[in-house]
Amino acid sequence: MPRTVKRLTACIAALIVFTVASSAAANSFKPGFHIGGSIATLESGQLRYDNLSALCFGLRANREISRFVDYQFELNFVRKGAETDIYTIVNKTEVASAEGSLKLDYLEIPLMLKAGPNLTSSFNPSVLAGLYLAWNLDKEISYDSDFSDPLEEIDVATSDFGLIVGAALDFTVKGREAGLEIRYSRGIKKPIDRSIGESVLNSVMSFVIYITP
Repeated sequence: MPRTVKRLTACIAALIVFTVASSAAANSFKPGFHIGGSIATLESGQLRYDNLSALCFGLRANREISRFVDYQFELNFVRKGAETDIYTIVNKTEVASAEGSLKLDYLEIPLMLKAGPNLTSSFNPSVLAGLYLAWNLDKEISYDSDFSDPLEEIDVATSDFGLIVGAALDFTVKGREAGLEIRYSRGIKKPIDRSIGESVLNSVMSFVIYITP
């Protein structure tokens, strides 16, 4: 129950802030929403982590800077983390194994520039680049291990920070602006305070469809 209340409170507060800000700047910003899927993992130079699939969704607002460049602000719910499956040979005969998943839920705010040729045709391609700042809402850990160092002992950082790049294809649906977007984000801050070996960083590939009401 506390986890659900925490998530709901954060999402409602973020929605209120976004709505007020968008309404106050309705003449300047073009609001919209998006939904899609994501494939997350943890990047490490030493260990291999498997992908974690999840749903992602959020709100957005675009403001035109020039004919070819827009400023894009978003407020997203995204799940990061990874699944893992480790096997180690002990004393050349015994096999120790560990498997589990680490699911990290974030309220994420990307700040990006969106640039494209602004074609007059039905389809208009563009590229995205920017930064994101995220706050951890919740963590979910499942673990089954033969090792003496349990995954449950890790501490999750309260925030995440990183870079975003991507591409989009805008089009019109019944007079409304819509589009498809693919993006890749890479953290530059460790999401967990303890890792085996080198730094472990968040990595997410997402695919969304968006529409402007």
